[in-house]
Parts: sequence; structure tokens; C-alpha cells
Amino acid sequence: MPNNLHALPPRLTRLKRRSSQRRPGPAFRPTVLAHLALLAAASLAVIRCEDPVKAGASGRAFTPIASASVSEVAAFLAAGMGGGAGGNAKLIYVDLTSPSGALCFIDFSEKTATPAIHVIAAAKAPEVPVISPDGKWAVYASGTGTEAGSPENSHSSVYLVKLEETAKPLLIAADSACEPRFVQNPAGKLTVLYTTKAPNVAWEGKGRTMQAEVDVSGAVPVVDAPKVLWASGSFTGGLSWDGRYLCGGGGHVAMLDLKGEKGRADTLSYNLIQSCNASISSSRIATNTMLYLNTEGSSPAIDGGKPWGEWQTILISDGAKNLIKGFSRPAAFAHPVETATPSVSNIKWHHCEWSSHPYFATATLNVDRFFKSAVGYDNTGLQERIYLINLKDSTYLEVLRPDTVKTTGKAFDVSGLYWPWLWVEVPPGFAEDKEWLKP
Repeated sequence: MPNNLHALPPRLTRLKRRSSQRRPGPAFRPTVLAHLALLAAASLAVIRCEDPVKAGASGRAFTPIASASVSEVAAFLAAGMGGGAGGNAKLIYVDLTSPSGALCFIDFSEKTATPAIHVIAAAKAPEVPVISPDGKWAVYASGTGTEAGSPENSHSSVYLVKLEETAKPLLIAADSACEPRFVQNPAGKLTVLYTTKAPNVAWEGKGRTMQAEVDVSGAVPVVDAPKVLWASGSFTGGLSWDGRYLCGGGGHVAMLDLKGEKGRADTLSYNLIQSCNASISSSRIATNTMLYLNTEGSSPAIDGGKPWGEWQTILISDGAKNLIKGFSRPAAFAHPVETATPSVSNIKWHHCEWSSHPYFATATLNVDRFFKSAVGYDNTGLQERIYLINLKDSTYLEVLRPDTVKTTGKAFDVSGLYWPWLWVEVPPGFAEDKEWLKP
């Protein structure tokens, strides 16, 4: 049976990503009075949810290699009515295994046995990339405030770039532009969404949610003047297929009904446990659904009711606060790392994103390892792998993994493969199952 999430005001505590840090216990599940006390606490600790370290390792921790062939990806997508006849899909991500970071993409429709990794060299310090509805362009942010959970006084800019190795990025919005997305079903021109701020619970009156149309019909894209989509807060998780719902993440996750009477967002975090990585649904039917990560919990409908820990389960909830689905971390690797014998201490999801196709998502797999050294142990917390997820039948496909994993001389190395986003061709005549996202 679905769980109903009880609506309380969002907490202002921010999440720590590492499992060794403080986890939210009963003291972090406040009543309304406790929440008001938190609002009055000027000394409230600021803890970043998403990524406390976003610089690549001083020495490369691993080289990414393909875990699945092009034909295996095509078959996986075809099982969920995606990709058309030729496995037409593209994956974009940022490779932070090297110091500078690289904007990478894979075109699974290319006629090669193994997926080829392409790098857009002109994209500098890219973060949080997303592919356009037509599969030809990408937006990304660069700066210190790119994603949900960033410090409130940080800044970043948003760029548009064609999915070609030699493409040159075009500035869309400067200085105060965070977590870009695309309007999924634009009436005409490509439309880029972004927010002017991205701290935790930014939908509570922090910044604005903006949109800018881009004409890409000519040799050089032309950006129209930006317009305000929502003036009373920043929603970093995107806009639904029908243009009705906005969602946001950072400390908690929330959804706003742009046609509703309340005029404010509802917090959807499961059991009001701290959550992040909000990503709006691409469903054409259940448009008030979103994907996100939750710190801890359990549900009879997920993995037999077994409790999950930090980032171990990806959740789907709807605007009525129903928990619809959950996707547990992989129990084992399809392709273990060919390396010495480090000890795996924890495995968890990160950076989950609903794709352009209703039935698919992608996420990274964060792996904590310990390596014995002359002075004791070195440890890594690398985002080692990228998975494709069939949200309808709960099957997974690993597409990228490390060749080997080694320590890099850092006390705790958290580099790796960040912010994946998957574009999948939706075939003509696609008829979405009307029941699959019902509570």
C-alpha cells in the first residue's frame, strides 16, 4: 500500500553527503513549533546536500570504460518502448576524475560495438548538464552556485552548447543562473529554465524561477530576453510535461502546482526525512510526480519493507504526498573492478534524474572503499558508475564503470562521474500505461 506523506513546513537543516557525518535522527523530525524555533535560530549550521567537493582528484582515480555494448543499451531501451529502431539515446555527464572536469556525452545510436565517449572541450568547469527535448543541445551551469544546496551567496552562469565535440558554448544567463533545465514540451523555440538562486529550500521565497527562449534555427542561436516563470522562489528540479508543476530540491524536495489555489509549494520528502536531487517526471499522464533521493526510511512496498540508509533508495512521490515507487541500490556490481582488494564499505545512489522518456531514469552509483596503506587505510567515495533505470519494470543497466580504482593521495577522494542525464527517443505513437504511476 502506498504511504501518505504528512505535510509539515520544510526543515532548514542541510544534508551532509558522507555517511560518516551526522544523520537525521528523531531530533531532526520537528513539530511545527520546533520548526518555528529553527527559523529563529540565526546560528543554524549550513550543510551542503549535494556535493561538498567538486574538484577533480589531483591524480586520476580511474578511467571510465563501457559496461554495456551499444546493442545491449538498445535492447534495454527497446524493452521499455524507448530509443526507436536504432537505440536512439544520448547520455551526458561530467567527468571529474581529472582536475579540470570534462563535459562528456555518449550517442548510443552510433554504429560502434562499444559506446564512444565524446568530450566537448570548450565547455569549461561544466556542472549539472541536461539534454534538450530534440536531443541536439545541452545546457549546463558553471560557477560556485550551480546546483540545489549551494551557498546562498554563490554565483554561477548558464550556457547552451550543441552536442558536438567542437561546439562552442553560448552564454544564456550570467552570474545569477543555476541548475538549468529545458521546458519538456515547448510550443515553438527551445526554452531554457534556470533559477537565480539554489540554496536549500530555495522555493521558500529565495530567488526566482526563470525561462528564456532560444532560436536555434540559424547558424548562431539567438537568446530572447528572460521571463519570470515564478517570482516567489527557485525550483531547481524542472517543469512537468504539461507545464503545470514545478519541483525543487536541496535539504528537502517540494512541488508547486502553478494552477493551484494555495500559491505555495508542498514538501514531498518521504516521512519528512531530509531529501534532495529532485527531478520532475516526464510522464505525459502522471505529471505531478517527481524522482528524488531520501536519507533513510522503509516502506512495505519497497524491498520487502527493509530499511534503507543514506541515498540507498531512489523514490517517486506525487503531489498528493503518496509514495509511488522505490528503487533500491544494486545488490552487486555487474562488472566488479579489476583491481587489488579494496574493501567496499557502502554503496548508494546519487544524482538521479528522470529522462526525457517517461519509463527511464539515470543515476550514478557512489561507492565507498578502503585501501590498506603503510600508515593504515586510505579511503575513497567515488561516484564510480552510471546506471540506466527502467522505472516501469525496475530493471537496471550499468553503462559506465572504472577500469581500476586506486587511491589518489587525498584523505577522502570524492571525484568520479557526476550529474548524468539521459535523453531517449520516444517513438511515434507511444502510448503511456495509464496505471503505472497510480498510488
